[in-house]
Amino acid sequence: MRATRTVSLTILHVGAVALWSACGTTPEPPPAPPAPPVPPPADVDGAALCQVVAEVEDAAEQGRLREAHDRFEAAGAGDRAKRFGALLAVVNEQERFRGFREDGEMHPASALAPLGQCFVYADWKMEDQASGVCLTADTALRGAPIVDVARARLKRKQGALDAASALVDNALTRDGSCVAAQLEAARVHAARGDADKAMAAWERARAAWPACFLCAVEAARLADASPDRTRAIPLWEAALAITPGSPVALKQYAAALASSEPGKALAAYQRAVEAGADDLPTLLGGAQLAAATGDVVAGLAFAEKAAALQKNEIDAWRLVLALAQRRNDAAQGDPARAAGAAREVLRLVDEDVPALLVLARQARAAGGLVEAVVRYDAAARAIAAGRVAGVEPADLEAAKKEHAALLAELHVAAVAAKGKPETVVRQVQGAVQQLFLERLKKKRGLAGALDVAVVVSAAGTVDSVEIVSDSVGDAAVAASVVANLRRATITGGAKRYSFTMELK
Repeated sequence: MRATRTVSLTILHVGAVALWSACGTTPEPPPAPPAPPVPPPADVDGAALCQVVAEVEDAAEQGRLREAHDRFEAAGAGDRAKRFGALLAVVNEQERFRGFREDGEMHPASALAPLGQCFVYADWKMEDQASGVCLTADTALRGAPIVDVARARLKRKQGALDAASALVDNALTRDGSCVAAQLEAARVHAARGDADKAMAAWERARAAWPACFLCAVEAARLADASPDRTRAIPLWEAALAITPGSPVALKQYAAALASSEPGKALAAYQRAVEAGADDLPTLLGGAQLAAATGDVVAGLAFAEKAAALQKNEIDAWRLVLALAQRRNDAAQGDPARAAGAAREVLRLVDEDVPALLVLARQARAAGGLVEAVVRYDAAARAIAAGRVAGVEPADLEAAKKEHAALLAELHVAAVAAKGKPETVVRQVQGAVQQLFLERLKKKRGLAGALDVAVVVSAAGTVDSVEIVSDSVGDAAVAASVVANLRRATITGGAKRYSFTMELK
């Protein structure tokens, strides 16, 4: 019996050990999850997209987006990078977005549509809408730097320049030859106000893509804004070597040359206008440069185009007037052009001395003595007030002498008439009678009457004198009446007086 119990215990002991051993065994690890599917190869090359985006931006700078669209479109449907360029170069933003969306419907697995929408949303500064499509594009293109270029554009346009800088740096780290990333880097530096870094970035882009018109232009603009503007000249020349007829480059090139090579600058202005740069600053710049270099004919052509473009641009009319006078000085004769410009100047400014003197001198030479008196009087008021900008001192002295001689010739009293209306009329008639008697020696049978209307201010000064009718018919007599009355002071308050002055 004891042996039997021993065996039984031994069995139980062994069973317990077996049970303990079973409880302490490490379980098998669960099977590893299946690897995510490898995305299919991108249907468009990331490096090619860098170049295409740069080309579209370059076309936009030149105003040639439609040409770029047609060029990419003609490359054929088989080149997806060119297809992207054709859609990105669509001028209308809404149509551009619609084009990318429709391409995505036809090619749902393609990276083209999400990347295009990423760029469009970046331009529209719509970050919420951009984030999903940009991520989809990034996945489909396996981290191609062009996606970060679009993201950097969005951040730059939002003013988040630190984020934009980090994104564009990441793009260049992935592919330093990506021209689109280099363009965006330059723009981010410029937005930060770092002209030196921006210039370096534009130069790197020029080195990577020598045909980049945009790169040369932006580098030239930075140089234009620097203290040494001559640095811009070779850059504008580089831009013109790429696109010889660019009106934008031509006019900026001319402006940069103006101080150092005026002859060359004037030729560039003329080429710019011929190419279509007919904006006011270009036309005025050309006119001013031509005037400074003595090319009166070219200066008049520029100035008259500027005046025709903007009828109320007084600087343009003043240039026409000044250059027309110089033609007169050269005995080439252009009084009509000078007079027309002078009247336009006076339409805009009441008392412009050069314009008044032109009309006064022309009127006196033509026998229009009433107009001559009025113009010389107005010029004298402006000179006394110091409004003589642009008038040579010698011309001012000449004008004063001419005015004094005319008043003496017309027997204008040294002491102006003053008093009641009838007193003033009697004093004026006495002065005019002296001239009338002199004129009788030259014109036998001179006689008649002048009906005159005078408007007087509350202070008694004469605001205007009008010869209503004149049966005397002598310009000097009429001018003497006007000149004497204009200087009179008539008491009695603001009124209009009419009277008849008989001379015989």
